[in-house]
Amino acid sequence: MSVESDPRNMWFPSDELYQGCDGLYLELVENFENHEIVELVQERVKVEGAWLIKNNLVGGKIEKMQLMMAWVGSAKNIEQCVDGIWASAKADERTVDSVCRELAKASQEIFASM
Repeated sequence: MSVESDPRNMWFPSDELYQGCDGLYLELVENFENHEIVELVQERVKVEGAWLIKNNLVGGKIEKMQLMMAWVGSAKNIEQCVDGIWASAKADERTVDSVCRELAKASQEIFASM
């Protein structure tokens, strides 16, 4: 199995094929307190990042993946992302899944040179 075969993973490389997550992750940002979103994102980071590492889908770059996981799972970064959603008046449109995806994509760009 490869990352390409699990389009629900927040680090999935293709925007066109990304399928997202289900459950609470499909709920709108406006339905949660910031600390609840932080907990949801951190749980997903733990599960999906560990899955990628366990299944050898990080191209031998475990340290890079761990750095990306730490960055995405940082409460400060999650809160900054959510604050930006509120500031743009999009909390009634954006889901918790979109927070996860936005942070995962940012981490890929930040750590691309590793």
